[in-house]
Amino acid sequence: MKKLFNFLKNHPIYCLIIVICVVFLPGAIIAKPQAESKLIIRALGIDKAGDEYQVSAIAFLPKASQSFQENYKIVEGKGRTLYDAVSAAAKETGKDIGLAHTGIVFVNDEICREGLVEAIDFLVRDYSLGNDTYVVYVPESTKELVEAAHNLAMSSGIHLGDVAGYDERKVVHGESNIESIYDSAYSPSKCSLMTVMEMSEEEGLEPGGGQNTGGTGGEGQSGGGGGGVGQSQKKILNEEKILILKEGKKALILEPEQTKKYKWTKSSNFADALTLENYSDKNFKNATLSLSVSSNNVSQRLSFKNGKPIFTFLIKPKLSIVEVNQDNLDDDIFIDVSKFETEKLKTTINNKIKNEVYDFIQTFVDANTDINMIYEKFNAEKTSQFQSFLEGLENKENFLSEIKFYVEVDCKIE
Repeated sequence: MKKLFNFLKNHPIYCLIIVICVVFLPGAIIAKPQAESKLIIRALGIDKAGDEYQVSAIAFLPKASQSFQENYKIVEGKGRTLYDAVSAAAKETGKDIGLAHTGIVFVNDEICREGLVEAIDFLVRDYSLGNDTYVVYVPESTKELVEAAHNLAMSSGIHLGDVAGYDERKVVHGESNIESIYDSAYSPSKCSLMTVMEMSEEEGLEPGGGQNTGGTGGEGQSGGGGGGVGQSQKKILNEEKILILKEGKKALILEPEQTKKYKWTKSSNFADALTLENYSDKNFKNATLSLSVSSNNVSQRLSFKNGKPIFTFLIKPKLSIVEVNQDNLDDDIFIDVSKFETEKLKTTINNKIKNEVYDFIQTFVDANTDINMIYEKFNAEKTSQFQSFLEGLENKENFLSEIKFYVEVDCKIE
C-alpha cells in the first residue's frame, strides 16, 4: 500500500484520473440516453399563415428492433411564434426540443416574402442547431413536403438533407445554410441563394414496392411485400430552381434554364452538360452534340473607364464530347473524338456560353440582385474608384444598372 501511495504521490496525474472517475462515472452510467429526454428532429417544415406558425417535423424515435430500420414519426405544432410552435410539437411526445441533429429546414412562401431572417430568429439563436443546416424554399405548404419526405425516407432511405447538400455543391454553388443566409442579409450584396423543392401537380406512385403504412403522424415502417403497387402520392420535385433572397426577403426565382446560365458564372469541378443542336462542320452534319463539362474556371477582370466600372467575366470551361446524334454516322467518328476539336466547334461553344451568360446578366441586373457579389469585388479591389462612382449616383441601390458587363469565354475540348 505504501508503494501505491508513493507512486500516486510521484504521479499526481493518476490521482486526477481517479477523482474524475469517482465523481463523474457513476452518473454517466446511470444517466438516461439523451434520446429518451430529447425529441430529435431530423427535418423541420415551417409554414406561416397570418400571425400563426405551424411546424411539421420528422422526429427520430428510438425503438428496440432486430433490423437496421430507423423509426421516424411526424409531429406537428402551432403557435404565435416559431418557438411556441416547435415547443407544441415536442409536447406530443412529452420530450424537450432537440435540434442538434436537424439537417434541413423547409420554409414556405409567406415566410420568405415577409422576411426569412426575422422568422427564423429562434433557430439562429439556438446554439444546439448546426450552422450548416440547409434551408430550402417550398412555394406552398411545407407540411405536405415533410410528409412526402418522411415516406421517402422510410421506403427508400433517401433523406432530403442529402439532396439539399448535393444542390448546394452542384446547383447553388455556394452556401445555402442558416448562417450564410443570415450573414448575407446584412452584407453589402444583401443577397443569398436557396434551393427550391416542391410537390408535383400530378399524383404518381410511391417508389419502393409495398405501401407505406406510416401515414401522417404515424410511426414510419416501410411496407413488406416487394413488387406491389406503391401508394398513390405526389412526387417531390427538385428541378434546379433557385430562390434569390435580398435583405432576407424573396426577390426572384431562377427557373431551371436560368439556373444553367447562372452556373457558367461560378467556378466548379462538378460535371455538367452542354448541348449543341443542328451543328455542322467538316466532321458533323446537322448533328446534336452532347458535351460533358468536367470543370469550369471563372475569374473576373475589374476596370474603370471614364469613371464607370467595367466587370468582365473570364470563363474557361473544359468539355468533352460524350454523345453524337446525326444521320449516317461513319466509323471514324468513334475512333478519336479529340480530333474533332476544330476552331469552328470552339467558337460555337464559346458563343453559346457567352450568349447564355449575357442573358443571365440581364436577369440579375433587371431584378437588382447582386448574387455574384459585384459590390464586394469592386469594393475590395478598386475601393476609392468604386466609392467615388457610388457617390455620383442618385440611388446607390441601383448601382448594377450603371456597370458595364463583358464576357470572355475560352473553352478547351478534351
